[in-house]
Amino acid sequence: MTSAESFDSNAIEVDGILFETLMSERVLKIPTEPPEPDGYTRTPVRLGIRITNNTQNTFRFNFYTKLNPEMLGIDGQFVPAVFLRIRRTKARETHFPLVMPFKSVTFLPPVNLVWSHKDNHLKLNVRKGSGGCWTFDILNIGTYQFRFKYENQNATQYTFDIYDDRHNNITIVENFWIGTAFTPFVEFKRLY
Repeated sequence: MTSAESFDSNAIEVDGILFETLMSERVLKIPTEPPEPDGYTRTPVRLGIRITNNTQNTFRFNFYTKLNPEMLGIDGQFVPAVFLRIRRTKARETHFPLVMPFKSVTFLPPVNLVWSHKDNHLKLNVRKGSGGCWTFDILNIGTYQFRFKYENQNATQYTFDIYDDRHNNITIVENFWIGTAFTPFVEFKRLY
């Protein structure tokens, strides 16, 4: 596996595949809207990944289970993520986009900045394609860093008809890119 930095500091190329961290807001402010009935205020954050296929081959990418977020705190140490799964969603072909040569795909999972009015606690929640949510604590004012890890070792994946509870209608999806890539860290700040 070869790896090289791209001209964009938010991207890295691995075996001809360019992985880029997308984050539109680099300054995160505590949400000021009134709390919802559960005592939290949620603000959507545009945060995701763009994958560009710079090869002659067509590949699929797995946004169902193979994309994981990572965050560094203001001390430069990894912030532990708490993962909570309420229910698992069924794998559908839309979780596995096909990327033609010299084309890109962008994936923006649902991400929210969550402020607890009860205990003055700020969190970043990132939803997983297969269901569930990673939660990162953003406890202190300062600069944090965020990236994605994409790791896939499977050339095929099964999908199910969303209306088939007994899994009788299974489809095999093939031609996945196999490898591991870490998008470069992007910095963001918590001001107060």
